Amino acid sequence: PSGGFAATSVGGRISTDTTWTLSGSPYIVTSSVQFYGTTSTPITLTIEPGVVVKFQTGTYLQIANGTNYPAVLSAAGTAGVPIIFTSYKDDTAGGDTNGDGSATSPAPGNWNYVSLWQGSSSSLLDHTEVRYGGGGGQGNIYVYESSPAIQNSVITQSSNIGISIFTQTVSSAPNILNNQILQNSTYGIKTQSTYTGTTPVSGLIQGNTISSSGQYGMYFDGVISSTIQSNQIAQGFYFTSANGSPVLTGNQITDLGSVT
Repeated sequence: PSGGFAATSVGGRISTDTTWTLSGSPYIVTSSVQFYGTTSTPITLTIEPGVVVKFQTGTYLQIANGTNYPAVLSAAGTAGVPIIFTSYKDDTAGGDTNGDGSATSPAPGNWNYVSLWQGSSSSLLDHTEVRYGGGGGQGNIYVYESSPAIQNSVITQSSNIGISIFTQTVSSAPNILNNQILQNSTYGIKTQSTYTGTTPVSGLIQGNTISSSGQYGMYFDGVISSTIQSNQIAQGFYFTSANGSPVLTGNQITDLGSVT
């Protein structure tokens, strides 16, 4: 579904409950969107099934800005009608929005990321497709001290990481369930946390298929205490630290090549 190619432009700060509708799709992010309110009462960005969100070069979508300014992304597509986050140059979703025919085509790094910041832990990405991001150095999806649910989605063609998860003083504990994470230039999933601190990345990583990563399927930097189970992971795991207490069970690890 393309919504009739209405091409609604969005950008800048949005500080009230908002719905991006199918009738207004595709949405063109012409400047980065920072979505959070003015108080500690969370606001919600709802994206309807079938909506296409296209990002111009160097732009991103940020949800929340700490616990003082919380916000929620509710992006719940369906199996037959996903929500798509992609490059402005991607004519396969929402039509030829930039009107140049076949003169340009999408590529990894065309835009930055969907960023789920501290204060966005109630967020949901379900039956979404996230393509051609990574330009900001943090991957297609960047989870910063937050615990959202990312499930039943396709995360692909990042210029670096598929899903990047960061913890510093507040634990990130996302549930990453039943996704296809493929063709990302470095890692399918990367977690990052302090080496000597007591705040690990935790949560549940389950039922995902991770393949065709440029380096490792999953890369754990620092303290990791996630439960990692029943995934199919090509190119293996890499741990930089013995800290934390991860639980690994029932994973199928393939295509190691020279990786040990």
